Amino acid sequence: MMTDTKPLSWARLWATAAPRETRHLRQGMWYQVLDDSDETSVVLDIDGQQVRAPRRLFELRELMPSRFTVVYRTLEARNPLKGTKSDLGRVYGVCPQCGHRVRLGRQALMANCPRCDHRGEVAWWETG
Repeated sequence: MMTDTKPLSWARLWATAAPRETRHLRQGMWYQVLDDSDETSVVLDIDGQQVRAPRRLFELRELMPSRFTVVYRTLEARNPLKGTKSDLGRVYGVCPQCGHRVRLGRQALMANCPRCDHRGEVAWWETG
């Protein structure tokens, strides 16, 4: 396994990934790939920890995207912020730079991240 922290590529969890296999991963978030030498798994940097996960669960890209991923929370999904000021609802965006969740206006074309100040296109066609 590599110890260098420079990413080889970037990985995003597929929307159809089983929750039990992805309990440490967030929908719509891009993770650094630290090792992709195994055909069946990848090693990701998740909050500073190296985590091996099945390759089949991820979309892999060479470069970190600049577009905001759109996440659609299912009706059955738990929403710990429901009813609070911080509740983003069933549809929200994820900043590609820092992973912060952002409120999206109805079919917004662009979004701004209040945490890292990234401004980018909202990729409604690429859901996480």
